[in-house]
Amino acid sequence: STSTDITSNNTADVNNSLNLEAVTGENSTSRNTGGLSSVTTGDATVDGLIATNVNGTSISGTGCCGGPLTAENSDNGAGSTNTAQASNSNTTTTTITNDADIQTEIVGLSLTGKNDANYNVGDSAIVTGDANSSTTVITGANSAAFGIYNFDVNGSQTGDIVLGENSANCVNCGTSTSSVQAENSGNGANSTNTATAENSNTTTETITNAADVVNNITLTANSGDNDANYNTGGSSSITTGDANVVVNVVNLLNTSITNGVIYTVDIFGSLVGNVVLPQASASSSGCGNGAVAAVNSDNGANSTNSATATQTNNTTITQTNNATIDNNLNLTGNTGNNDVNFNTAGDSVVDTGEVNVATSVSNVANINVAGTGSPCDPPVHIVLINKIGNWIGQILGLPEGTYVLATDGSLYVVGPGGELIAVNTGNGVATTNTTTATSENSTTVTQTNTGSITNNITVEAVTGGNSASYNTGGNNSITTGDANIIVNVINFINSNFSGRKIIMTIVNVFGSWLGN
Repeated sequence: STSTDITSNNTADVNNSLNLEAVTGENSTSRNTGGLSSVTTGDATVDGLIATNVNGTSISGTGCCGGPLTAENSDNGAGSTNTAQASNSNTTTTTITNDADIQTEIVGLSLTGKNDANYNVGDSAIVTGDANSSTTVITGANSAAFGIYNFDVNGSQTGDIVLGENSANCVNCGTSTSSVQAENSGNGANSTNTATAENSNTTTETITNAADVVNNITLTANSGDNDANYNTGGSSSITTGDANVVVNVVNLLNTSITNGVIYTVDIFGSLVGNVVLPQASASSSGCGNGAVAAVNSDNGANSTNSATATQTNNTTITQTNNATIDNNLNLTGNTGNNDVNFNTAGDSVVDTGEVNVATSVSNVANINVAGTGSPCDPPVHIVLINKIGNWIGQILGLPEGTYVLATDGSLYVVGPGGELIAVNTGNGVATTNTTTATSENSTTVTQTNTGSITNNITVEAVTGGNSASYNTGGNNSITTGDANIIVNVINFINSNFSGRKIIMTIVNVFGSWLGN
């Protein structure tokens, strides 16, 4: 008989601040005579990651429910009378209080623009590289942590990308069963055997979670704001690269999962091949229900055997969820505001690129998708593919029973024919009871979740704002690249995915991808 009292009080106050800057611009080739004056910049790329996980509580003892409990009569002589009785009583009281306050500030700048080629005699040219800004913010409060794995495609690549939890791609690296058994076996003829095993478990859990998360993210990618003015005796040209911005924000507040992994694939170049999701392993370790067995085997003739198996499970769950989510996105893409004015003796041409914006905001609140306890439970897959470039392909091969989260927060399960079936996501209790020996389990869980998420995201992608004016004696041209913005925001709050793994895959296609 054991009695265990566990009290855990966790308080976290975290402030994250990250400033990122990559500059290949702000160059000047001016006041030159008798030749070509040119500025050619390379790419500027900033890539930031902040992963925060606080108040992740894991409580384990020497074994669930007092460990194996066995009452057994075996190998006794003929005509004997045997009685075996085992009893066990366990009481566990757990009180967990988690309070988290997390604020994250990210300011990022990638700059290839703001170049000058002014007051020159002869040809003047400015060619800028691409400006790439990317950041990923993973915030977990009173939840399990995610492993994050990144795969990038720069240039041309032929062949599949096989996603997996590889240390080379990891950007933030750093089971209980019970058995109750009553058994009569191998006893002699005409023996009388009685085996009784009794197990009583009382578990009381009181969990209070409070979390407040604020993410302030400001990212700028600029290949524009170039000047080629007041030049004589030649052509003046400005050609800018693309401005690409990627923001991935994942918040997990008061959410229970077995474990989770996030795969991000950024295709800046060209990929000919498939992105292969990891396959579930049948040998994965899982947390199953305790086994309770009553057995009569290999006993002698005319023996009398009594084995009684009974299991009673009483589960009471009271859950109160309060969720407040504010997503404030301010996104600006600019390829315009270019000037070719007051030029003489030549053509003046402006050719602007495209502005492409792809946003995905998913709020997963108050959802309960518990597993059966089997290690073969399919995971919950979240697949987001943001196509700014070109993608020819489709999503294939999700096995039956796999959960898929849509971008609107709806949950679906893959049916036997590959179809998606809507899932009832109400909060409920799913229990599997096996009645074998005498086992009484009483579980009372009272959980109160209060969560607040505020995402303030400001993004600016600029290839415009160029000037080729007041030039004499040649052609004047401005050709801008594309301004591309991808923002993914996923908020998990007050949800339960116990017994299931969450696999989140985000593919951002800036270039081209031929494959599934």
